[in-house]
Amino acid sequence: APGIGDRIAFVIIKGPQLMSERAEDPEYVKAHGLKIDSQYYIESQVLPPLERVFEALKISKSELLGIGKQVVLTDIVKNMKQKEMEKREITVDFVDKFACSRCSQTYRRIPLSGSCECGGEIIFFSNGPKSN
Repeated sequence: APGIGDRIAFVIIKGPQLMSERAEDPEYVKAHGLKIDSQYYIESQVLPPLERVFEALKISKSELLGIGKQVVLTDIVKNMKQKEMEKREITVDFVDKFACSRCSQTYRRIPLSGSCECGGEIIFFSNGPKSN
């Protein structure tokens, strides 16, 4: 039997039970072909330290999960003139590349921070000229 202060190896397996009831010995899990709850490890072991690192860089959890600045083109498109917006249908093919409005640095993808290293706003190229 384990003593006070001893470490006991366990893994969390998939199942509807409380987490304390899903803790199993790793050897038992291997021997019986049980599935490890990978979602638990991602949400409670991997994401929290990453969130702290990215929080220091001012990147939110929603941006990490793909529902932030990286996928929402509407924030970028707002810089286009309204008339131009009415004339064209915005598609992924329409945006050639992205650029900094301050230093003109170009990017294939929007930086995770949503702005250039110089602090400038990211805009996009459409058929040559930069958007306003």
